Amino acid sequence: MTQVYHVEALNLETGVRLRSPALSVNDSEYTLPDLAVDTAYELCVVSTGAARPACAVLSTIPRVRVDSIIALLIALAILGAVILIAVVLWRCAVRRAGGAAGDDEPSEEKPPDADDDPALNEKSPLLVPAVAGTDQAGPPPSAADPTAAPAGTEPPSDPGKQEQPQSLYLFLAGHAFK
Repeated sequence: MTQVYHVEALNLETGVRLRSPALSVNDSEYTLPDLAVDTAYELCVVSTGAARPACAVLSTIPRVRVDSIIALLIALAILGAVILIAVVLWRCAVRRAGGAAGDDEPSEEKPPDADDDPALNEKSPLLVPAVAGTDQAGPPPSAADPTAAPAGTEPPSDPGKQEQPQSLYLFLAGHAFK
């Protein structure tokens, strides 16, 4: 007669016994279906020819494993670090933008009439038209020079030599009116 094996699993909490179908001698493994999570079982290999079954108490995996919790905490720490870095970079950008805008405001070191002077107020070029010829230096072009601009017009300025405005507001305003 051929020797037949069975795998039996006894749930230690509920007392339910699971039994495998008949296994031959050549079978090296068997998977028990429908085991409960985080439960202790007494597993036994029972043979028709052996007098005593071989048994061991084993447990199934818990619902939440410790390594899963550790992985979750690491992921949350990385997410928190990314958010913290983003907030710090954002605050630095706001501070720089505020610092650049704060440089344009009149300081206490200027004389009290500095706010009234349209040449010192950065918004005044948009509100008050500039007087022609005030920012030109040197003698006017001569009429004998063929490359000179016609009378009453300004000579073309070289964009490479043109002075850049000190504030973003003036830069954008200058390009808007070109």
